[in-house]
Amino acid sequence: MARERPFQNCKYGELPIHIACFGSCSLQRIQKLLRLNPKSIRVPTETSWLPLHAVVASGHSFETIKFLYEEYPDAIRMRSRGGYLPFHSAVANGHSFETIKFLYEEYPDAIRVPVLSKQGGFPIHILSLSEWSKDPIIQFLVKADPAALKEKEPEKGNLPIHLALKGHTSYETIQLMTDLYENSLKIGNGEGDLPLYVALNNGHCAKTVEWLVQKTPHSCVKQLRLVLCLFPNRINNDINFSILCLLARDFPFLAENDLGRYGELGLLLHIVCRNVASESPSSQWKDALQ
Repeated sequence: MARERPFQNCKYGELPIHIACFGSCSLQRIQKLLRLNPKSIRVPTETSWLPLHAVVASGHSFETIKFLYEEYPDAIRMRSRGGYLPFHSAVANGHSFETIKFLYEEYPDAIRVPVLSKQGGFPIHILSLSEWSKDPIIQFLVKADPAALKEKEPEKGNLPIHLALKGHTSYETIQLMTDLYENSLKIGNGEGDLPLYVALNNGHCAKTVEWLVQKTPHSCVKQLRLVLCLFPNRINNDINFSILCLLARDFPFLAENDLGRYGELGLLLHIVCRNVASESPSSQWKDALQ
């Protein structure tokens, strides 16, 4: 086995401890390197990565992250060149609830620190965009910082609710987000899309869509044409039909409007509008659904 050289820098200013933290080395290995060079925990790479940043970005265990934090607590307040705090990296890289809660409790202000990158945004934006998005962590972040629900990420103008609806966020999480900032349902993103449109376009369940329509029915009408265009030519499932019923209930005048441009869908909407007020709708629309 080659003799360890704990003081040697690599191409981008990494010491062996950085390499170990970026890789899959065990906590014991990292501890050994730190014993050989105690000052290395305070040495950043050329891209401003400290060992703590490296283990968080590389998905190391909670125990390893906690150890490096305790060895150099100031690292939790330092940014990488990409503008990320360790807390940002933990949120973006699918860390456990235990890890994210720990980093938050040790530096609560991190939740209100925007990322200094092109994409930008606050931790809730990072999480909602991430493929690792997890409902318990989203719920934790929005409860800890409900003001972030009013912030748009700079690149595409999405509020957290838009981003959450683009993912597989649960009905319970969407309900929490809209309860904390109901006005978000009336706000379009950079492309003008309201949350209802985003939900339909990304295949959310009927329960979520019904909730959005019930909360802001008039916002729904603003994008009625786009919403209807997302439906198939024939209403053949409970999700689409339940949405039509909600539209008809809240906007009976739709039955009088010319919806012929929507073909069979427009006809079905007329039928639904005429019958939705009845507790026992006639078989007319039921036959149309066959």
